[in-house]
Amino acid sequence: MSDDAFELINTFYDGVDIIVRELAEQIAVRENSFLPDAPEVVAIEKRHVQQAGNRVIQHLRSLLDREELPKELGRLLGDITESVHAS
Repeated sequence: MSDDAFELINTFYDGVDIIVRELAEQIAVRENSFLPDAPEVVAIEKRHVQQAGNRVIQHLRSLLDREELPKELGRLLGDITESVHAS
């Protein structure tokens, strides 16, 4: 893999965590989860991150079901799902 390709892949890698965090924050706000001593600060809990991660995984699974992703990624998605629920 070229250096440019590796750098670009890392950009995507670094971006997925931001997507999950933003989704988790939206879920927390919707659940009215704020810090008691700082009500303007959103309190993101583990369950919010799990829900956000599940949404991302769901969308990836739908791409897999439509055969827009290689079948081999199904096992990886399963491993990720187990990790999210085990933690």
